[in-house]
Amino acid sequence: MLKLCVIDVETTGLDDRKHALVQASGKILIGGKEVSSFDFKVRPFDTDEIQDEALAVNHLTLEEIASYPTADEVIPKMKEYFYQFVDHDDPKDLLTMVGFNIKFDQGFMRSLFFKANALNSFKNIFHYKTIDVQALVLGYLFANGLDQDMMAFHQKDCARAIGIEVDEEKLHEAQEDSSLSLKIFNKMIEKLRN
Repeated sequence: MLKLCVIDVETTGLDDRKHALVQASGKILIGGKEVSSFDFKVRPFDTDEIQDEALAVNHLTLEEIASYPTADEVIPKMKEYFYQFVDHDDPKDLLTMVGFNIKFDQGFMRSLFFKANALNSFKNIFHYKTIDVQALVLGYLFANGLDQDMMAFHQKDCARAIGIEVDEEKLHEAQEDSSLSLKIFNKMIEKLRN
């Protein structure tokens, strides 16, 4: 049975090697049914860089992210949460990440676990394969003769292109963005079935 983790992360920059993941939110789907949701906030490591532009985009302050729990506190909670959805005796029973430009989110999640010396746990929870809702929508649009500039195709554009309303005031908050990714994913599954 396919197990999906629809996820979005907020970060302190664009490079998962030097910037921090500060929020990871999403939903777990098993067999196409939503079974759980999550929202983890994490204080950056002391060695992580923080870009003012990233904080502005994410509507965060230095004081706010400094109040978040440390990775040493959050990683055990993440492991406990995600482990309940995978069978440890079956190395193929993993969660597949789903999201908009999902390699970005996957990279930051992997980096968080790596920086916390928990990379093996990451590999025992998440599949290396992912489902990118942006690619699903672009493929659909191209197949239907609609040319779209991929570089300027943001999540809100993706959603609007397939008839999903977007509240721009709520964008760039991991819970809202992961919910929007799930709406896009579900709409594309519906389109593919028809």
